[in-house]
Amino acid sequence: MDNNHQRNSIDSIYNHSDFQHIVRKKNRFLFIMSSCFLTFYLVLPLLFFTIQTKFSGMFAWFYVFSLFLLTWLIGWIHWKRMKDIEQQVNKLAESKTR
Repeated sequence: MDNNHQRNSIDSIYNHSDFQHIVRKKNRFLFIMSSCFLTFYLVLPLLFFTIQTKFSGMFAWFYVFSLFLLTWLIGWIHWKRMKDIEQQVNKLAESKTR
């Protein structure tokens, strides 16, 4: 009986409009971050083939280093954002179980 109550509680939270809003916000954030990263990731091959100068080697090293930093930055932003979203979901779950 307790398992059935827990299942109903989870379903009610999942169908709640605030939860759906949080999920949409999370998905929008993930789409924007993924598209920005992929765009930046694909810039080097395009620029390298279009602009071949004596600075292209130096640019390539700068670009690779910036990709490393970008990966850490995206990871940190993702961690902070998901922590906030988790707190919002936990508040919603607590308010629905009371």
